[in-house]
Amino acid sequence: MEQPTWPDTPETPWVEREGKWAPISRPTTVAINGTKVIENLSVRKEAGTFRAYVREFPVIRPCHGILEVRFTSTPGHEAMIQAMEVIPTAAGR
Repeated sequence: MEQPTWPDTPETPWVEREGKWAPISRPTTVAINGTKVIENLSVRKEAGTFRAYVREFPVIRPCHGILEVRFTSTPGHEAMIQAMEVIPTAAGR
């Protein structure tokens, strides 16, 4: 049986909300398998207040069967994510 690859897209939605629904900004950097795919993402700037923001990352392959997704933020902020979907596909598709 062939090992699946991940050439389609893990899909990651974000929405920014906190406290008494006051808009905030929380810059988030995302790395997948050690490669930065997003740097200093501000959901509020990209999508607007209280709106979901979806990103897709094509052609992601596991390293020794593992996908490492690392979220970091700037000092004084916490990285955030609300949901993540990883969809495997068969090799060569």
